[in-house]
Amino acid sequence: MKYFEYATALDFKEASQTLADDAGARALAGGTDLLSVIKNELYEQSPSLLLDIKRIEGATGITSEGNIIHIGALTKLSTIAQDATINAA
Repeated sequence: MKYFEYATALDFKEASQTLADDAGARALAGGTDLLSVIKNELYEQSPSLLLDIKRIEGATGITSEGNIIHIGALTKLSTIAQDATINAA
């Protein structure tokens, strides 16, 4: 496995700026697929930085406003599948 740096983003602005500043950076949300790809050297060039985006506040969860359902970008599929609002729609 290649070596890389690790950082954490606390908001989407910080995450997008970090990813824009480093073309070799990759976002890490769950990690299992990405880490397997790195371990098996399937990238043409290994990431220089893994940016953990799991701690971004407001990026998970499901809310509804009238006929509109908002699903956070980092909401787990199991959470979506079990959500009462989703299942009622």
